[in-house]
Amino acid sequence: MHDFRGKLSDPRIAPEFQEYLSRARTRRAEIGEGAGAAPAAGYGPVSINLDLTMACDYRCGHCIDADLLNTGLKFEFEEVEASLRVLAARGLRSAILIGGGEPTLHPDFTRIVRLIKSMGLQCAIVSNGAHNDSIAAAAACLEQGDWVRLSLDAGTDRTFQALHRPRRRISLEHICRSAAQIKSAQPAAQLGFSFVVMWEGDGQIAKPAASNVGEMRLAAELAMTHSFDYISFKPMLARNEERAEIVNAGRNASGAAPAVPAAVIEQIRRGLRESEALSAPSFRVVPSRNLLAMLQKSGFERSRRQPRECHMQHFRQVLTPAGVYACPAHWGNPASRIAGRDAYCTGKGFEIAMQATQTQIRKFHATRECREITCIYNDANWWLEDLLESGQELTPGVATNWFL
Repeated sequence: MHDFRGKLSDPRIAPEFQEYLSRARTRRAEIGEGAGAAPAAGYGPVSINLDLTMACDYRCGHCIDADLLNTGLKFEFEEVEASLRVLAARGLRSAILIGGGEPTLHPDFTRIVRLIKSMGLQCAIVSNGAHNDSIAAAAACLEQGDWVRLSLDAGTDRTFQALHRPRRRISLEHICRSAAQIKSAQPAAQLGFSFVVMWEGDGQIAKPAASNVGEMRLAAELAMTHSFDYISFKPMLARNEERAEIVNAGRNASGAAPAVPAAVIEQIRRGLRESEALSAPSFRVVPSRNLLAMLQKSGFERSRRQPRECHMQHFRQVLTPAGVYACPAHWGNPASRIAGRDAYCTGKGFEIAMQATQTQIRKFHATRECREITCIYNDANWWLEDLLESGQELTPGVATNWFL
């Protein structure tokens, strides 16, 4: 699980963090006094999702961004390089190459991975696994703390094919075998098997192409057999009317809270227990925060209660060929769009984007906009809120990585 408090309070990031607290306190004071804008930000996000391309060679029925894919949008290498150089000089510590589309389809994928590492940034790659050779070609420059996660979601090839519908013939077994190329090229980088748990239930926003909840242990065995370092389990997501990313769990009679059939909850719990029985020093089973919230009686309500301001919009952003968004859970939501795709290509653009970020944090009503989201930043946001209101000194923490 992420320790966001530890990362943001690590002394190595203290100047960036203290600057944010100072500007946020000034912003709040000025709202009450009717004064002008807060001081300009010298630092930007600590971590970004970097969507290189909107192209994808799968046709996953459960993809929450299927309507945005294969539009022809992609970053040019020069745009990526300019943006990373500006951001790295202003506090960026990590970049996650992820969707939009499939990052390995970008013509400069390996070149961009090497660029990220040449700047001293941590690098992560989230891929569908169809092009593990491309990841392996770039893996030698990865190091301890970097990671690769393959979105596979099945324990059998039959279910894999039904869920992902790849455009060219490729099997789950082939993907798992070829993942060994990545570990061979760089044993220090963590290799993960991602499993989105899907079931069929009443009231779901999206109906999954197949139910895979009965294959959790099979997937864990497959991952362990093929030398993955961990398997992560998470619930299927969907977009609501405002394009917010929510758990695809249906709603109860009042429509106020997700409703998951008791039989499904028990099946997931059993799958987790059976998978965790395989845990070893070299293999971990990692349930996501929103999956754990779903399994707890009051977990949804607690993790969906957000403060008025989402402070994490400053520290973690999403750079896409369609523009810069303030939150991964609101990718494609106009209310979350901060600026255009070239916002961080120049120093002046950075200043404008940071002013837009301050405006975004002030105007984006997280209590309302994120009311259905089981937010992974929930605890971090309430902690930041307490720091701002109390004015207390920051207790130093320890970061093991800079991914947010």
